[in-house]
Amino acid sequence: MIRTIMEGNTMAEEKFVSFDQLDDAAQQKVVSDFAKFYVPHFKAKNLDILTQDDHNGDVVDINSYLNNNATFSPEELLDGVITNRAGSFKRLLTYITDQQYAQDGSSVATPWEEWYLQKTVNIPQDRG
Repeated sequence: MIRTIMEGNTMAEEKFVSFDQLDDAAQQKVVSDFAKFYVPHFKAKNLDILTQDDHNGDVVDINSYLNNNATFSPEELLDGVITNRAGSFKRLLTYITDQQYAQDGSSVATPWEEWYLQKTVNIPQDRG
């Protein structure tokens, strides 16, 4: 995916790639940004969509860390989960194949809240 953006007075193209195509620094930036999206959804008990993409128990691992450290301040909890569960976030992000990222990890093709809403709207309804 390519998106045209303005850089100063110049038009530029921003290329988006899959998570596994990012270098380590870009992946870490994406993990940090995704954790900022993830933690409020965890607190609201609203992770159903993410569990669909969890093939290795990574959501359980991340949630376990968050539950075990619930007494941390919000900043400590976010910093801690990013540091201590980066591998789980990276595996989970690898399985989220319908999201793409700027090559430097600075942005996503679809903002996380919008992505989540689209996934929620597209859940098949049981009409039985």
